Amino acid sequence: MNIYGQRWAVDGAVWYYGYKPGMSPGETYIRAEVTGDTIFENRLCKKITWAFHNSTVLKTMITYEDNDIVYWYNQHIDTFTILYDFNTLPGNTWQIQLYDSCFSIVRVDSISQLVINGDTLKVLHVTDSILSIGNTIIESIGSTHFLFPDERANCHNIVFDSNEPLGLRCYEDTIIGFYETHIAPSCTYTFIFIGIIEAGKEHFNIFPNPTSGDIRFVFPTNLERIEIFDLSGQLVKVSYDMQSANLYGLTSGTYVLKLTDKSGNLGIRRIVKLPSIGRQ
Repeated sequence: MNIYGQRWAVDGAVWYYGYKPGMSPGETYIRAEVTGDTIFENRLCKKITWAFHNSTVLKTMITYEDNDIVYWYNQHIDTFTILYDFNTLPGNTWQIQLYDSCFSIVRVDSISQLVINGDTLKVLHVTDSILSIGNTIIESIGSTHFLFPDERANCHNIVFDSNEPLGLRCYEDTIIGFYETHIAPSCTYTFIFIGIIEAGKEHFNIFPNPTSGDIRFVFPTNLERIEIFDLSGQLVKVSYDMQSANLYGLTSGTYVLKLTDKSGNLGIRRIVKLPSIGRQ
């Protein structure tokens, strides 16, 4: 049994975090894995490689632990900064530097324990000033919000329409073993909206479909947002005309039109883009 012994980024450790891709109503996952050691700035560090659910590598992060403090190499400021400080007592704080003049202040509100497969791990319950790492941090595992600071977090109260973390689903290493939070049906659960039955099909019409560019639609209520997604769930176009949209500039293929009215009601329909004729 281990009690409060920091073992950060064990060789082969794997994390699964849920995320919401772009403005899509679906969800899928990002997988992070310790992929080896590296000497960086004269320190022995660990490499943690992130990949999307389709195995597309997102990035590789550099990290190390020293005396129960986890450090992270922040490319935005070209230096290491504290990520987690497991020495911090309730009522005290540490700060995470996100950008040159942007810091997230993390205050420890309380400390508890979590037993995983016989290991007793420290859990920090925190308040994060700009919501960069969430509210729960588990020793040896990290934040249950996202392993590294959420890149949407900033010091200017700007919300970016980008991938939204949905929390830790699973963790596994050769020491702790397998741990699952059960916030999703499985570690690799994926629910991309392209698989949804076309919502509101009986309540609105679009025409023409297929189309070489322009489409028009009739929706029973006042629309607030019109979005077009590709089949990976990425938002590719937003229309500000509440009666029509166009697909010019998009390659031929299948897309998803999502209409949202002021009450939050959805209309979702597959649309087919034909080669444009006389216009790109």
